[in-house]
Amino acid sequence: MELTKSRVFEEFRSILSRKVLLVIGTGPSVALNDKFGMSGLTNELKEKIPKRLDIREHPEWKQVEKALAEKVWIEKALDNVSNDDTLIQTIVQVTGDFVAELDREQKIKILESQLTLPLEPILRKLFAKLSDISPIQEIITTNYDLLIEHACDKHQYPCVTGFTGAIEKKLDWNLACEQTIYSKSIVKGNKRLKVERIRKHFRLYKPHGSINWFRKEGTIVEDNSLTYGCRKNERLIVTPGKAKYEKVLTDNAFRELIHKIDPAIKESKAYIFIGYGFNDSDIEANIEEQLCRYAKPGIIITKSLSDNAKALVKKADNLWAICEDGENNQDTLVYNKTNINVPLALRGLKAWRIDVFCEEVLGD
Repeated sequence: MELTKSRVFEEFRSILSRKVLLVIGTGPSVALNDKFGMSGLTNELKEKIPKRLDIREHPEWKQVEKALAEKVWIEKALDNVSNDDTLIQTIVQVTGDFVAELDREQKIKILESQLTLPLEPILRKLFAKLSDISPIQEIITTNYDLLIEHACDKHQYPCVTGFTGAIEKKLDWNLACEQTIYSKSIVKGNKRLKVERIRKHFRLYKPHGSINWFRKEGTIVEDNSLTYGCRKNERLIVTPGKAKYEKVLTDNAFRELIHKIDPAIKESKAYIFIGYGFNDSDIEANIEEQLCRYAKPGIIITKSLSDNAKALVKKADNLWAICEDGENNQDTLVYNKTNINVPLALRGLKAWRIDVFCEEVLGD
């Protein structure tokens, strides 16, 4: 059957009506400031690492520089860093400070409504869909920045990140989730009963850490007061490269996060990927199983479709991808397994932009 815009959008609306898991990559952040992307991080590391360290004492960084000079992508270049703990910590520090400064630049503009995040329309739609029966919208982001949290603050959407407390919050997913429970009186027949309900909220998983997470005296804390310009505490983020996956597997905090993410992936009925490149094997094995083995539906919404994403579309029966037409940036291409070589072209429509997608598909 021939694909048309109306048929495709009808399918998208059907997918979004289910219990969806939202997976967010760097795309929405880059849309605000392209320095959030890997090119920006590459330039920052190349400039700052030699200023922080005597690179003659750190041969692994020399290997990184050699790879970058050969035009190797930063994530692959950083595979050369695996045994030099001082270098790894310096990369974490430089990366964290860099992303924090970018985040600071956007924060006031967002909260004072001078700036609209690309994600705001879909967050608004998904939050409005929540109910007493389905009160939780789960989100996974591999980003370190706080742009999702800023958007939630702006619109007063409750957002659980797994931490509890006042200023210096401790990691405790069970307690954090329990605090969303409240009592409500209902009338059933001739009786008034008190029942427990869960407040509508976003549940945000950050498997690679966050610029406001720190390791302090052996404890993992979320402390916004330390986020910008503080170097006395170890920032808890996982930077690109081979060492990233070793840290995810061995660090108790990240292992707990992955343990919490697995049920979110398996129990979701559909998946929405926004600006996500599928370069994180630590969380993607379960996602791929759900898409390919169980044929759950999904939509990839991105400006540029990565090779990994396109390969997944070829394998998954019910996975769609929409992206910019590389030959005409005013058009959108729509892929799925059946038309992978001849995508549907939507002329004069930038539906790969999440705000346009929401307006066209969901009637924003």
